[in-house]
Amino acid sequence: MMNKALPYLLAVVVFAGFAYAEPGFDPSQHASEHLQSLVELLYSVAAPLAMGLFVFSGIVYSVGQAFDKATREKAKNWSMSIITGVSVGVLIMVFAPFAVGFILGMGAP
Repeated sequence: MMNKALPYLLAVVVFAGFAYAEPGFDPSQHASEHLQSLVELLYSVAAPLAMGLFVFSGIVYSVGQAFDKATREKAKNWSMSIITGVSVGVLIMVFAPFAVGFILGMGAP
């Protein structure tokens, strides 16, 4: 299933960069400013996406409770996997700038 979705996901990521580009964009000038604005865009998308996934996890769990025991177990496991994935993603998003700054020797951003 994931193999079928991967090309579409890559296309969205590539075309999102083109859609965000400004007219007269010259990548050789002010690349760090454009990279920073792209990071800010991703940060602004990440919070609603994480919240939506938490809500989706709750819906999966609650709908799964209406079925038999095996389906309840699958829904519970799937819901916990979603919550774990979102939590790890949020932690990475929060601590990545500090880790990169530390590795590069620049301290925290």
